[in-house]
Amino acid sequence: MNKNLCFVLSLILCLECVYVESIQHTQIIHFKSDLSTTRNDDHHWDLLLFAQHWPVTLCRSWTTHTCKKFNETWIVHGVWPTKFGSIGPEKCNSSWLFDPDQVKTIEQDLEENWTNLESDTSLYSFWIHEWSKHGTCAASIEPLNSEFKYFSQGLDWHKKIPLTMMLGEAGIVPSDEKQYKIIDIYYAIKNKTKVNPTIQCVHVKGAQLLSELHVCFNKNLELVDCDGVVSPKHVIDGVTVMTNCNPAHDVLYPYSVEPPARVLVQLYKLSSLLQWLTL
Repeated sequence: MNKNLCFVLSLILCLECVYVESIQHTQIIHFKSDLSTTRNDDHHWDLLLFAQHWPVTLCRSWTTHTCKKFNETWIVHGVWPTKFGSIGPEKCNSSWLFDPDQVKTIEQDLEENWTNLESDTSLYSFWIHEWSKHGTCAASIEPLNSEFKYFSQGLDWHKKIPLTMMLGEAGIVPSDEKQYKIIDIYYAIKNKTKVNPTIQCVHVKGAQLLSELHVCFNKNLELVDCDGVVSPKHVIDGVTVMTNCNPAHDVLYPYSVEPPARVLVQLYKLSSLLQWLTL
């Protein structure tokens, strides 16, 4: 009888130990899970997205801002560290403030090619934004680990990826009338860079306007496909194109910030026809 009682008591104690250990293990798992879902200091990234935008489109799309004068060429928007399948990281070091003295020797180049288009803002406001949001994250690799290196690299890529020329050589030039197919814009960049770009559009007053073009670099600063970045994808003529543009409609690559009045457009067409007829 005593032996049976001892056996039962031992069994109860063992079950309690297993239960306690199970509860502790579950708490540890929950604790780790909470950490993984609440952490916001993961600054890892996979590639650099080099963004250039067409200033005419940007200025035409603004409704609450006005534009400064700009060169009629594609300009740098930013150099953005990017995770595959995600956006960011961003603002990796809030204590690393932008210092204008660090880019003094390249300031004129920045003004012309990494232009702050918004009027009534300080000269440095756009670069402050890009540095604090993206530059402090890109600085995790040695080639971009200073303000000067970061902005210099963007300017260097702007020279090596001359979008105005690449598009022009493919017969894609700014126009307030002629529109272009997404696939032709894709190949104009793909054929020159040998990598898959991303193409961005905005819609203004019912028109689909070419806004930005992106190419990607790895951490060795080598051109790579932008595959894996967050972007809508469309299959066009059997090719997967990363774009937010609607491939069912052609794209306007605008020449003028203010769209020309329709009567002027008709006069221009008539003039062109008359010139052709008198050849």
